[in-house]
Amino acid sequence: MNTFVGTDLQLINALREAAKRQGGTVGALCNAAADALAGIQMTEGLEALAKSGGDVSLQVLLDVINERYRQIAVEGWTPEHDDQHVNGEMAAAASSYALNTVNDFDGPHPRTLADDAWPWADDWWKPDNPRRDLVKAAALILAEIERLDRAQAKGGDA
Repeated sequence: MNTFVGTDLQLINALREAAKRQGGTVGALCNAAADALAGIQMTEGLEALAKSGGDVSLQVLLDVINERYRQIAVEGWTPEHDDQHVNGEMAAAASSYALNTVNDFDGPHPRTLADDAWPWADDWWKPDNPRRDLVKAAALILAEIERLDRAQAKGGDA
């Protein structure tokens, strides 16, 4: 798990202020860094709650948040990239992973129920097991909600 010693709200706010002053590309980068740090801080808070004997459902939230940040950091699916998917592709991909959980996972992971819904090339279809696929589906739903929120904030149609 990513841990940043000394990461706190003060640092996040300082990055956001720098973004406001700079504007443009540098500002966007600072905003992205601030958002990522806020996400890490929230993740660390959830981890602390889970370790202190908190509700085990917190682990589910933690897994979904970690998957969403993995999609951004490892796969490179940035908000700018996600904003190009305006035809419900991320929601369709999420539904494919969710539907796939009713398949028999002893086999080669067919997409029988989700064939028509999967929006991208077969190379991007990476089922794992029912729980992992549901985590992927939830993270894709978060990505679609984030995209809708950004579109609305810009005054455009989602």
